[in-house]
Amino acid sequence: MLKKIVCLSINRFNPVLCDGVSNSTLELLRYLQSQGLEAGIDVFYTQEPYRQYVFRYLLDRSNDSRGGEGLHGYSAELEGLQVHLELLPHGEKELYPQSRHFLRAALEKLQEQKPDYIITQEDDLLSLFAASLAGIPGAHFFHSLAYIETFKNHSLFPKLLKKRRVFAVSRFLQQNVRQAFGIEAAPWYPIFDLGKYRVPRSPERDVLGYYSAGPHKGDEIANILVEKSPGWRFLVVGRSYSHSFRAVPPNLIYQGDQPDTSRFYGAIGILLVPSLVEEGFSRVILEAAVNGIPVIASRLGGIPEALGRSGIMVDIDRVENPDIQALGRRYLNEVQSLINNEDEYRRLSLQASARAEEYRLEQEEQSRRNYERFFKPYLS
Repeated sequence: MLKKIVCLSINRFNPVLCDGVSNSTLELLRYLQSQGLEAGIDVFYTQEPYRQYVFRYLLDRSNDSRGGEGLHGYSAELEGLQVHLELLPHGEKELYPQSRHFLRAALEKLQEQKPDYIITQEDDLLSLFAASLAGIPGAHFFHSLAYIETFKNHSLFPKLLKKRRVFAVSRFLQQNVRQAFGIEAAPWYPIFDLGKYRVPRSPERDVLGYYSAGPHKGDEIANILVEKSPGWRFLVVGRSYSHSFRAVPPNLIYQGDQPDTSRFYGAIGILLVPSLVEEGFSRVILEAAVNGIPVIASRLGGIPEALGRSGIMVDIDRVENPDIQALGRRYLNEVQSLINNEDEYRRLSLQASARAEEYRLEQEEQSRRNYERFFKPYLS
């Protein structure tokens, strides 16, 4: 009988696959499936409108005839994985006061599925608690520094973490897990099939791409460039992009959530990663690299680990209350210099392609080691 592994989460997996954590989760489980395991995802959503849309996404794509009234759960296939989606009867603000709803539903689902191993993520304390109550071994993954900070001083969270194998998606996050919880996390860079992101391209250097998951990704920096450089074209994706333009400038195209990455990477000549926070890792850098797209990024957190030597780093004087205008000018100068220097652009493009191949080999070896050491003993 195949050993079964399940990723259990609340609001942390988006089947639209428009964010790095969801893509990384999917690819991790697909990798484990390739090792001969049965892998799936159990994800519970609270009642906010966007969560309800995400909950129904796979159902609507499959043209299922079931109506929305009374529907609180269903299962569907996503890229070869079985995904169970369930809607909780309350919003996120009531998640902990009403935690009995999730715990009851999660334990019932786990009892039905009988997994041998459970993966949890980020600051999802309730999923971690449910896995502990079920008495099922497993692993916990950190993708972001913000999630480490959430429960750093919570007595239960570190106690539960110490009973599981903990992974961090960069050495930067590994250090922060050690400092916050006294736990030695194993680094495991995000798994993804880089070939899936390779697309036909005929871009021009002055087409700049930017992915926004909120202001912390650098919306203000991107907006300065849009405003100051009307001759450049900007392609922006991501649901949470914000700006204060009275009217959308003619050099800005905003596509919102964009699961079809070919429309993004096939069009841009340079990728901007003007993050204002210490990110755990930046997948978009590698997605761009496989297409030979140079990246201009902030020297923060795990971003340098992702970038390697394949792009340009922009220094930030301070993380707290940075000088946005000064930072905007630095990005402006770097972009201007790269657009105007064809030889430098070609050199960075070749280095980006080389970085993608280097990452692929490093990631494959890291995955093999982590599986052999931390998963196989439980699942053989």
